[in-house]
Amino acid sequence: GDSNNVTTDARPDAVVIGNGDGTVALLSASLHVVRSLPVCRVRLDSVRFVPNRNQIAFCCHDGYSGLVQFDPTLTAMNVLDVFPTHGAVHIAPDTTGRYIAITDESRTAYLFDNETRLTKRYEGHAARPTYVAPPSKAQPYVLTGDKNGTVRVWDGPTAGASLILQSSTPLFSLVISSDSNIVLANGREPAAFGINISTGSIFRLPGNQLFSTQIAPDSSSLLTYGYDGTIRVWRTRDLLLIRSFTEHKGLIGEVGYLAPDRIVSAGEDGQLLQWSPQGTDKTELFRCSAPLRRLEILGTNQHVVVYDKTGGVWDISLDRKVTQVRAPDATTITLLRASQDGKYLAVGTDTGLVTVYDTLNWRPIRTMNTGSNVRQI
Repeated sequence: GDSNNVTTDARPDAVVIGNGDGTVALLSASLHVVRSLPVCRVRLDSVRFVPNRNQIAFCCHDGYSGLVQFDPTLTAMNVLDVFPTHGAVHIAPDTTGRYIAITDESRTAYLFDNETRLTKRYEGHAARPTYVAPPSKAQPYVLTGDKNGTVRVWDGPTAGASLILQSSTPLFSLVISSDSNIVLANGREPAAFGINISTGSIFRLPGNQLFSTQIAPDSSSLLTYGYDGTIRVWRTRDLLLIRSFTEHKGLIGEVGYLAPDRIVSAGEDGQLLQWSPQGTDKTELFRCSAPLRRLEILGTNQHVVVYDKTGGVWDISLDRKVTQVRAPDATTITLLRASQDGKYLAVGTDTGLVTVYDTLNWRPIRTMNTGSNVRQI
């Protein structure tokens, strides 16, 4: 054999080789290399096929370890998960393929659940763990043994949570559809990620430096917007781009759905516009001399409340009647939040002042000074 090969495993239709250069090689039953993937900076210490799944568990000599997913045809591979290990690592998938037991040089044992894609840490061993027995149909607990010969019994990992998306970059925004079936997330990557909870499928909505997303009240469409000043609307059922809205001149402040077929958007150009997810229509509801930053839609009357760069807050009805809620005074507003029933509106500033308004008559009913920048209400 090749002296570069340091670890192997096999199953009836494939062989996996972990190489000294940190590359995982996948071979066919006839021992032809079909695909390879670099996963380590140093040599691989172990590779193991996960039973009943097209997966390979691996660990590297520097303590980095994880899970590789491969296509049934053996032609595609990617790193699916990474385990939080340190130092020399031992990995042992169970016979069902659901659990992967992991031990390293610390006094912590780990159990990865392939169904939820969550890793449970078992801390508190007096010595290095040497064995982890996952739950089974016969017993619901986790058993661990350590170097001192002590056996401990632990509760099994929770099934009440699961990992649905692992992004390679930080995420900034997350929205969930009203029927709890779709999750949209975006971060530093140009595209937004979508997850269909019922099927577990992941999709991407292309964009350009996105900073937020929204989902229609009936989940019929999805929208994204970012630093290029374009709002893109996608039909949910087939992910077809149905409108690219470019009527704002400059950055988009915020976008919201009034109804499944009506959208409002506020921009740095001072415009508050109403438009439909499809077509070419637009209606200007309000124009301000200062850039508009954020908006809130009141559930009581469908009015739109916006604030501008100079500290002004405005209430706008759909028939374009405008009420000034707060006069511009060069204060920086940091937060605008309506109550769920639309009866109250809270405004927070960078000086720490929080004012709560009654949206029926726009009288302030409560003020509070937090002494610092208001970030969340």
